[in-house]
Amino acid sequence: MHSLTAADSRYPLGALRIKVERNKMKGRIEVSDEGLGIAPALLPRIFKPFFSNDRDTGHGLGLAFCQQVVQSAGGSIQVKSEYAAGATFAVTLPIAA
Repeated sequence: MHSLTAADSRYPLGALRIKVERNKMKGRIEVSDEGLGIAPALLPRIFKPFFSNDRDTGHGLGLAFCQQVVQSAGGSIQVKSEYAAGATFAVTLPIAA
């Protein structure tokens, strides 16, 4: 939501999308936005603790924490982004039998 606010003062319909799907024994959650995106040079660092591109409010722990929790559950988290065109975060988790 912060990225959307930075990109535009209003949230157009469809600016934030959440997709949930299941494929055999894995679940996948995708969250996509049409915000500012992430600069390509920053992508390798966004999951590192204390890295933040937001100088006003971020402490750089959110994505690092999310990655640790998802990996602890046997899953993975990936990001695809195009600067000035938004980002998509995908979380894949095993489904308990």
